[in-house]
Amino acid sequence: MSTKSPLVSRLSNRLGEEYERFSEKMAILSLRFKASEWPCPRQQILLVGCESSGTTAISRLMLRDGTGRFLYEGGNHWVWDACNSIYQRQTTLRDYPRLQIYDRIKIPRFASIVDQYVEAYPKVKIVYVLRDPRDVVVSACKTFKVTTENGLSDIPWVTESWLGIEDQEPVARLARRWAIFLEQSQKASGVCYVRYEDFCQDKVGCILDAAKQLDIACDRERLLQLCDSQASPPSTRDYKPAGPGGWKSGMLRDSDIETIQEICGDGMRQWGYL
Repeated sequence: MSTKSPLVSRLSNRLGEEYERFSEKMAILSLRFKASEWPCPRQQILLVGCESSGTTAISRLMLRDGTGRFLYEGGNHWVWDACNSIYQRQTTLRDYPRLQIYDRIKIPRFASIVDQYVEAYPKVKIVYVLRDPRDVVVSACKTFKVTTENGLSDIPWVTESWLGIEDQEPVARLARRWAIFLEQSQKASGVCYVRYEDFCQDKVGCILDAAKQLDIACDRERLLQLCDSQASPPSTRDYKPAGPGGWKSGMLRDSDIETIQEICGDGMRQWGYL
């Protein structure tokens, strides 16, 4: 059996990416010449959850198999602005008809507008990725290479004001974000919740179980090939994720742990983290 050389494989991937970008631009252009239909009848899968919860790894295995057009937040800053203004009721999803061209979407912060998304896209299937909020804070610190408390204050998720969080302390603001996202997700029915901890214990089995619940196809062989490879590029995350329980390593102070558990306590108890 012949196999592609690394050069041919890279060229093939590059051509595929270029075609995907061209196709996306043409689809966006076509929206200008037809009236948008609301509610939108398109069947979509939307994956959300608090950042640093494993959304990239899980979406790669579950959604990025070449089926349909895929949208993710990296480099698409317009989706951040859209979510912020929609959450604050300054705009609605109808102001962003571009979303209609996508079949599979991974925008973690869309967790805050799940109820509005379901209203605009009633056929959407929602996947919510959950992770212990103590591990979420530790992972955020590692991603942004935080070594001091002042550094934690510089994380974009801490400084953003669109959620209306009034806490001043950085750890409290991150914890509040986790709690708000989870609370908002529960305003919609039929959400498929995936715990990051369950995913780490059995990646292939977890994805297959979620796919069955969503009634979407998943190739077991593809999952086995990709499940242990790093999902994020080194430029985004240059370390191997520690997995569940990383918060016990000592990066968090006792007061940080108490703050997180006080703010997120109800959700943590609901999902077995306390």
